[in-house]
Amino acid sequence: MVKVGSYRKPVEIYLPSAVIRGTLVTKQERLTDHLNLRGEDQVLSLQDVQFEDLQGNAAPESGKNMIVYVHQVMFVVDLGIAPAMSVADAATLRVKRESREVCLGVGPFWLQGKVHLPPGAELGSFAQGKIHFIPLTEGTFLNCPTAEPRTFIINREKIDFLVA
Repeated sequence: MVKVGSYRKPVEIYLPSAVIRGTLVTKQERLTDHLNLRGEDQVLSLQDVQFEDLQGNAAPESGKNMIVYVHQVMFVVDLGIAPAMSVADAATLRVKRESREVCLGVGPFWLQGKVHLPPGAELGSFAQGKIHFIPLTEGTFLNCPTAEPRTFIINREKIDFLVA
């Protein structure tokens, strides 16, 4: 049962040893807010879980609840559909940013997509920012460019390289 003021977010979480698909229940509308506003809570609680190793071998257990330690998360893929928003509401939430095409290495994964920087900012400021989880929009796996673009929320500490 989902509490009033809660959001159910279908996600895919990439760890060094596994890929986990499940539902994250959060009070935050944006997934990046949920991941960055963790405070002392260093775990994510998932429902309706299915998971596999990095070679695609499914685990025998699925449909269970799972706790994931945040410091192990390489990135999270938002599998949800963005809610419809009026133009007026979107304008109040929008922060002026410039998008830049990048390629990222995160563990064994190479990702491509867009990062969003303040006008005139250098790419280095993105790589050295203060928030732990950063969005990569219109993201795909470099070796699978025909996959549907998604928003990847990347753990900054897990980035191996960043190329414009």
